[in-house]
Amino acid sequence: MSRAPFSTVRIRYRAADVFLTEGQYLMGRSASCQIVLDHPRVSRKHARLTVEAEKVVLEDLGSVNGVYVNGERIVIPQLLKDGDNIVVGGEQLELHIEGTPPVAPDRQTQHGLDSIPPAPPSTRWDAVTGGVGTQKADVFELVGKIADRSLAEGRPDEAENLLRSHLAKVLEQAKRTGEVADSTRQSSIHYALELALAVKSPRWITYTIDLLAHCRLLLPEALARDIQSAMTRVPGVQADRLDAYLHALSLLENSLEKSQAIARVEGLKRAAAGIR
Repeated sequence: MSRAPFSTVRIRYRAADVFLTEGQYLMGRSASCQIVLDHPRVSRKHARLTVEAEKVVLEDLGSVNGVYVNGERIVIPQLLKDGDNIVVGGEQLELHIEGTPPVAPDRQTQHGLDSIPPAPPSTRWDAVTGGVGTQKADVFELVGKIADRSLAEGRPDEAENLLRSHLAKVLEQAKRTGEVADSTRQSSIHYALELALAVKSPRWITYTIDLLAHCRLLLPEALARDIQSAMTRVPGVQADRLDAYLHALSLLENSLEKSQAIARVEGLKRAAAGIR
């Protein structure tokens, strides 16, 4: 007798519920995974979770630290059931399964909770265009929502772990091509400055400056104020990173906007020197 189809499949991870529709989900540290687990014991592409109409299967992709279901390491693809506890490297997750088959939601939320899309069969994540592709932007948006919750609940280190690999991927793309989709860049800057204040680390302010420099973007007045405010509260930004940004701006065509942006960056340099 065949199993009854499912209505809902969800993963509970770090106090957040993520709904899964039918498809395959890579799990690992790589930002190209649909479920990113940023932990030193997790491999870049550690495991694969397959959601079908009547079953959910978990497979170890040859990881060093293994995949465990209810305390037992799996060596072949494992059929999962409701309530199974999963450990991928050093990250713990819990699977919940209910009722008829999962139906893809019209938006990225279902019943007020987060939903993540599976990987299309033909997707090559390392070849997505536009800096960060549509699917990648969706994943970044989802992780951002979970990170917002962690920040609001006073768990900044958890938020940093969730966002780190995604932010690194955006900066890597900017260094390689000089182009990042506007919405992704804006989200990256927003979260970088949020993390700088939350974990009291200047590296995320430096991240913002580096991202602007590699994209050769003029510094808006409002963002200059936000950066200076962050620098005042979290000192330690190195002047050479601001010099690199000034050099990138110097390569742009002359304009009033360019002159204003350069003046703002020079103001940040003076502020950084005065804060030390």
